[in-house]
Amino acid sequence: REAHAHGGGGGDGGGEEDRVRAMEGSGGGRGGWCACIRDADHERAVSILRWANLLNAGLVIFAGVFSLVGIADLAMLRVASIAVSVYLACFGTLLCCFEIRLSFVEKIVRRRFGFMYSFLGRTLFLFFVASFCFARNQTSTIAVGAVTLL
Repeated sequence: REAHAHGGGGGDGGGEEDRVRAMEGSGGGRGGWCACIRDADHERAVSILRWANLLNAGLVIFAGVFSLVGIADLAMLRVASIAVSVYLACFGTLLCCFEIRLSFVEKIVRRRFGFMYSFLGRTLFLFFVASFCFARNQTSTIAVGAVTLL
């Protein structure tokens, strides 16, 4: 009976209010970090992240194409360098196709690259793409790799 009076049971939601109050108090300021997340416009955040990923995809494609047109690699037939550049362009295109979400493209991406639809899979993919950027060892590709890691 005493526990019920203090919100400790009975399904009246008092326990939930205590947890929320404790979480809000841990962030400092009015409402703390919990209120900031609760009040955030999630659709706007997703839109901003989608545009950031599209920009990143464009940078990766640019890095792949730009590093491919190096005359030294083509003249000396450095196959590994050329292959890394082509892979970068392909990975950037994959990221772009994933973020555009056109229905006919999404079916193909979901079937063949399902890992892009999980947080862990997409994170590992971005680390993999960044490592390819660093492998080209050019200023532009290293900069794109650093942006990809962000």
